[in-house]
Amino acid sequence: MIYYSIFFLLTLAYLFLAKAYHSKIFIYVVLFFALFFSSFRYNAGSDYFSYLNIINTNYRGVEISNLILIDISNFFNFPQFYFISTSFIYIISIIFALKKINALNYLTIFLFLFFLMSYITSFDIIRQMVAASLLFLSFSYLLNKNNYKSFFFILLAISFHKSAIIFLIVILYYYLFARKEFKLYIYIFLPLIFFLFFDKIVYFISKNLNLYYHYFDVAVSNVGYKSFVIIMIFYLILIFFAKIYSVKERLFWIFFNIFFLVILFQSALVLYGYHLYRVSYLFGPFVYPSVWFLYREIPKNIKPIFLIIVFSVCLLTYFGLVYVGEASLQGYQFYFLVED
Repeated sequence: MIYYSIFFLLTLAYLFLAKAYHSKIFIYVVLFFALFFSSFRYNAGSDYFSYLNIINTNYRGVEISNLILIDISNFFNFPQFYFISTSFIYIISIIFALKKINALNYLTIFLFLFFLMSYITSFDIIRQMVAASLLFLSFSYLLNKNNYKSFFFILLAISFHKSAIIFLIVILYYYLFARKEFKLYIYIFLPLIFFLFFDKIVYFISKNLNLYYHYFDVAVSNVGYKSFVIIMIFYLILIFFAKIYSVKERLFWIFFNIFFLVILFQSALVLYGYHLYRVSYLFGPFVYPSVWFLYREIPKNIKPIFLIIVFSVCLLTYFGLVYVGEASLQGYQFYFLVED
């Protein structure tokens, strides 16, 4: 378990250097650490051995891109290849997306590595997190008017996890609503309305699309409540700063309004347990640029306070997840150190 603390301290040191010297070299060092830490993990994440079993038994009931990676792993008799390749795709997609929107910096990388719905979660729900990174990359191309590449990465995301198809709704939402600031009462009361009423609508859509609707019928789990509360508090903090300082930055509102969808999905599905709740993680990466674009707009004398809040939330969520909340992460070992 000491690995997580060492990773956090190393990352924090190099990101501090990145901020102090305004150099991305230190950021790339951090990302190399992150790639190595994820790629060569063993017994980390509740689905680790499930995926290992899928690879070893050549199970065919997963999406096409996963099958390709599984076949390559089996061809070389190297199951770890699946974890290496998915880690690479996940991290490199996030990097490219942030770079395309000019938001690759110490703050967005810190959020990527230590906030909820992010890097550590990819140790667990691998396929869905890879899909989330590809959707984020797709959106960066959409913002840059490259619709063909955007559509390609949506298809690629669906080929890793079919739930990514709901991103087509996000694109429609983006063109119709997400490019402008909403009234404060919408940000405050719409999540409450979704919590009270919209689970039935989500169930109807899920059943008609034949996407995971059976999860509505299983026993309700309280998994997700704590993370929902933390994400909701963080969301309200961002709203507070954005409204009190009258932020007009268009990119902030675009990314924040898609992060707003995370809140709506979680509000509607949190009562039904983790398997449904985690569909909102597909939009998790949109919080990174929204925090950065907000940070740029707030007054200089307030920036340290804002950074302390972000740091505190990430510290709480990261160590809460790896040492308290997710027991399956606590068995982490390096693959190459495990005896046969």
